[in-house]
Amino acid sequence: MNSEEVLSYYASFPVFNPKDVVAGKAEMSLDGIKKVLSAMGNPQNKCQIIHVAGTNGKGSTTAFLHQIFQENGYKVGVFNSPMVDHFTEQIQINHQDISLKDLAFYTTEVAQKVEDCGCALTSFETLVCVAYAYFYQSNCDVVLMEVGLGGIQDATNVMEQSLLSIITSISFDHMEVLGNTLAAIAEKKAGIIKEGGMVLSSQQASEVDSVLEKTCQAKEASLHRVKEAQLIQRNVDVQIFAYEGEVYTISLLGTYQIQNASLALEAISLLEKCGWSFDLIKTKQALAHTYWPDRFEIVHRNPDIIVDGSHNLDGFKRLRESLETYYPKQKVTFVMGVLADKKYEEMFQVILPLAKRVYCVNPDNPRALNAEKAKEIVASYGVEAKACTIVEAIDFACQDELVCIFGSLYYVGSAKKILQKIY
Repeated sequence: MNSEEVLSYYASFPVFNPKDVVAGKAEMSLDGIKKVLSAMGNPQNKCQIIHVAGTNGKGSTTAFLHQIFQENGYKVGVFNSPMVDHFTEQIQINHQDISLKDLAFYTTEVAQKVEDCGCALTSFETLVCVAYAYFYQSNCDVVLMEVGLGGIQDATNVMEQSLLSIITSISFDHMEVLGNTLAAIAEKKAGIIKEGGMVLSSQQASEVDSVLEKTCQAKEASLHRVKEAQLIQRNVDVQIFAYEGEVYTISLLGTYQIQNASLALEAISLLEKCGWSFDLIKTKQALAHTYWPDRFEIVHRNPDIIVDGSHNLDGFKRLRESLETYYPKQKVTFVMGVLADKKYEEMFQVILPLAKRVYCVNPDNPRALNAEKAKEIVASYGVEAKACTIVEAIDFACQDELVCIFGSLYYVGSAKKILQKIY
């Protein structure tokens, strides 16, 4: 296949739906991808990998680490999902997307190995194979791999060892696949922990912490925890905080980003003890330069328009906390698009007390919650609501002074493109 064909190839795969796993129509198994990677020479076992799992904060923590490694002179490969703006953004080296030419080359190699092995891979599994092969062949110094779903059976979890396993904040999401308790979800995510490995955890609920401790004991892995950071200053431009006696500035907003930045700082502190080298001044600059889109991102001023990819209950709680922190006592006009397999009624209960009005839209995903149904639920709480297209919603909402476009990452990227045409 060539550069013109490769995106169509990925689009030809069925769209993943967690409910298919529950119904037995799809299987989360590593057998197929391990066969293919073995036929490719197991590139994943030849990379220095930092593996990042968790419910919220994976992308931001990875973004901080990406910038830190790059500004300290390392060649760093990064795998993120899902795509927000364009397909190739999911595989990067030093913030450069994989080219369509390279994507086509490695995808063709994977497809041939799939045929030779007589197995079948999903679109995500295929892309993971491409990422590992691309990072190895490109001689990356370090590879940051973000888990797609869960951990133990996630397609990224195919390496024999990792440099470091990072567990970001764990909360409720994808319960139909991962379990209905925090302990059950934590067990799945703790599946990335390797025998004798090194593990770093965010601040967790006690039941999550217990699971991580038991898993590390069973695998003789060392468990480290991020320490408390001290807030110094916060406004709509920067956040300044102290961690382990040093002062840092980040431009990423959201009250939770200080913990994600601290997690990245603790990670490099652990790596320094293993022989890696980081310059403090460059690291501070890297944190200040870190950009991660669609996480409490203010994309326009006057009116203030915020784009946020919150898509689960804990994410909604953090979004509300951030809105109340940065815009105290202000009502918000929301543009909302969520998926039907989330705890959307509980999510609405969290965010609607801040609402001036809500425009409900359909995310471009078969799992989307119908906009009309969303409107009915919102209206039942006594909040003005309207179901409309994304274009209509943004046009209506931007007549107000404070707007927050939030929900599934499957549609916030599209919303930003519409905004760019307006402003």
